[in-house]
Amino acid sequence: MRFIYTCGGTLKGLNGTIESPGFPYGYPNGANCTWVIIAEERNRIQIVFQSFALEEEYDYLSLYDGHPHPTNFRTRLTGFHLPPPVTSTKSVFSLRLTSDFAVSAHGFKVYYEELQSSSCGNPGVPPKGVLYGTRFDVGDKIRYSCVTGYILDGHPQLTCIANSVNTASWDFPVPICRAEDACGGTMRGSSGIISSPGFPNEYHNNADCTWTIVAEPGDTISLIFTDFQMEEKYDYLEIEGSEPPTIWLSGMNIPPPIISNKNWLRLHFVTDSNHRYRGFSAPYQGSSPLALTASIGELEEHIRTATGAIDVASTPADVTASSVTAVTSHRLSEEQRVQVRNLSDSGLDPNTPEDQLSPHQADTQSSSRRPRNAEQIERTKELAVVTHRG
Repeated sequence: MRFIYTCGGTLKGLNGTIESPGFPYGYPNGANCTWVIIAEERNRIQIVFQSFALEEEYDYLSLYDGHPHPTNFRTRLTGFHLPPPVTSTKSVFSLRLTSDFAVSAHGFKVYYEELQSSSCGNPGVPPKGVLYGTRFDVGDKIRYSCVTGYILDGHPQLTCIANSVNTASWDFPVPICRAEDACGGTMRGSSGIISSPGFPNEYHNNADCTWTIVAEPGDTISLIFTDFQMEEKYDYLEIEGSEPPTIWLSGMNIPPPIISNKNWLRLHFVTDSNHRYRGFSAPYQGSSPLALTASIGELEEHIRTATGAIDVASTPADVTASSVTAVTSHRLSEEQRVQVRNLSDSGLDPNTPEDQLSPHQADTQSSSRRPRNAEQIERTKELAVVTHRG
């Protein structure tokens, strides 16, 4: 695939606005646009979406916590829902718009602001949620609730705290307001199991489920998958709260264990409108950092006793060099997997910086995408209105 429209640039300053080319009248096809925001050293960057409408599944905005390199990949956004604010962990943040050669939508508009090290930034309000509090510096507390008919999943109170690297961050993720009959939920307690809807039977199409696991303050959470079957690339499980900050899982292989870096983990399960599989099942256990290795061993032993032996590494440190490729395929996003696959086919090192690649080698879109049908195109046309913040 060859891109026919490039744009973007490097942005500096306390704040500013980024718009997709042609906004709000539609971005061009074949776009490959990258914006790099650079703040003062030790400061961070927060972006707030004011409008967002991209053709779902085919056009997307990739976010990088640093320069636009696969190792800095944060998440990928697509569709017609306004994303929540995003805050970097470094003084550099990047956005990349990629579109195909067919249908387009209105695009996006983003406001960015440089944050001092003592500020957590406004974390935003979830859909159907209410935020109480207007101060976002170290020591400040805010609370959330939901409108009638919706249940709050997650922690209702957030506190802005200073962490070990001399920057501020919220102690919990922003909660979610879930419809009373929707899948997902908040999991509390020292242990439990999270499974996809209907497991061990097939999950349903167009699922959008979010679970938040909350452990005791100071504890961490270990998550070990005992079953994992999803449609490659199109159905996925996104996990937040570990290292790296966001992990995307898809396909048919059981991922390695995941360990939180705080006392919470969030799992977001998304499926499309086509094929269905068994889904996933994953026991979890909370424990103090000193007891973490023992707790993982106990959890694995319990799993083996209940279900038979499973072939996963007990900790990330146990992953041998021969299994790095397999582990990488689980922990990378779709964009990263395509990049690694393309680089492997070309004989290049997957760690080669993007600015050293040719346009063909740096192409991150898969050439084997599922073709659109008439229903998808009509749905895009119906949804292709400017989704904006009121």
